[in-house]
Amino acid sequence: MGNATYPFNYLSDDQCEMVYQAALDILEKTGCKVMYDPALDLLRNAGCTIDGQQVKIPRSLVESARETAPKEIVVYNQHREPAVILNARGDKTYYSPAPDALFRLDYKTGERRVAVSQDSAETAIVCDNLDNIDMVDDLAYPDDCPQEVATILQLRNLLENSSKPCFVNTFSRATVDYQLQMLYTVAGSKEAFLEKPSAMCGIPAKPPLCHTPTELETFLYLNKLGVPCFYNSSVSLGTTSPVTIAGAYAVALSDVLVGLVISQLAQAGAKFVGAIYTDPADMRTLSIKHSGPEFLKSSIGSISIFRYLNIPYIVHDCATDSPALDVQAIGDITAGIMLAEMNKVNLNFFIGFIETAMSSSLEALVYADEMIDYARAL
Repeated sequence: MGNATYPFNYLSDDQCEMVYQAALDILEKTGCKVMYDPALDLLRNAGCTIDGQQVKIPRSLVESARETAPKEIVVYNQHREPAVILNARGDKTYYSPAPDALFRLDYKTGERRVAVSQDSAETAIVCDNLDNIDMVDDLAYPDDCPQEVATILQLRNLLENSSKPCFVNTFSRATVDYQLQMLYTVAGSKEAFLEKPSAMCGIPAKPPLCHTPTELETFLYLNKLGVPCFYNSSVSLGTTSPVTIAGAYAVALSDVLVGLVISQLAQAGAKFVGAIYTDPADMRTLSIKHSGPEFLKSSIGSISIFRYLNIPYIVHDCATDSPALDVQAIGDITAGIMLAEMNKVNLNFFIGFIETAMSSSLEALVYADEMIDYARAL
């Protein structure tokens, strides 16, 4: 027998509706800054009020985008088998590491060092052998290669060392073309990849309420092709958003809804995934925090919001502020995984991150895989 209870909801439907209406008020009355002319043209033609780069988006346009966006998105492995099925109201939690930690806790020496390109290959090898890690990402931004080719090398390492679906970390439109060519080659053709995509691309907003040209150019291009994309807004409570969790939800959701609208204007039915990262800030240092109940509370509320809106989503509940896999890190990772399983999260990102995502640890990745087994046995 299994646990047949419906996923735990941190926020009620009424509370989710309040956050949603607040986000719609922000977009309709305050607006956002869109810094890419083709996106401005799409929004203008759809009836938005535009003053320079300041855009006010009517409620009706957001509602229309919600209607056309897919409610379920499937990402395949290199064998063209369904590997990750994102459905905001589904009952399966998926897990993945994340990109671009600047440092690596070396598993051979135990020392913290600068990340290098070989680290992403080792991450892929480990992920490929962990049953509960469903997608792969690099966990390391390499210091030993030019910045303009770093994301290309990361993807090559992932594709060569794992058959699981992967995240594509975008740098510019030019690098995306190279990355897509690699994905097409692995799939056999462009048509084969687009029919059963084995990757998802991540595009960040620049909160609060700002959407920049490099990111939007890539986002529009990928949406027109039909590549699954997640659009995330990462806010820090008290610095780039209101200090209250409810206020942070409203601002971050506003940014995500802008991405949703633009994606559906670019291509109705574009494969859109949302992500809200609402991280508490340490007011003594202004650094964000990935430990403690405030971090988890601010994160799990976004699950309720996306489930209420029926938009596939990603969260980042399994990181830690600790610089080592110590008692604090074990507690943080365990709490994040337990809450992920209770909530039936779509995709739990950041597996393997330590030191507030500044560093990564393969040991943390392996521990998380073991803890997922434990949580699922309850």
